[in-house]
Amino acid sequence: MKNTKYNDKSVESPDSAVKTESPENAHELSFTCPQCGGNQLFLRQEALLEVQAVYADGDVDCGDVYPDQDLGYECRGCDYVLKDNNGGSVCTGADLVAWLVANCEQVGQ
Repeated sequence: MKNTKYNDKSVESPDSAVKTESPENAHELSFTCPQCGGNQLFLRQEALLEVQAVYADGDVDCGDVYPDQDLGYECRGCDYVLKDNNGGSVCTGADLVAWLVANCEQVGQ
């Protein structure tokens, strides 16, 4: 776990959710959705929200958000979920790199 800012608050988050500087020899990989051709990739996470107050009318005030678990990557345009060779969701950074290299044309390689 690492401390990171989420909604302008410093919270602990899983290592996989923290953006770190890439080594100089690393290059950015591109994503192209095989279903719709889109290029926006989203990481879906399970999160825990701190309940600050519950009211008699059913309203609930929530405060801090704590990213808890990476659930998988999906296309923003059509919700296509990236799957590994076993049919499970791609959830780790290493699995995401392998999926991108195997499934998307990469420039400069």
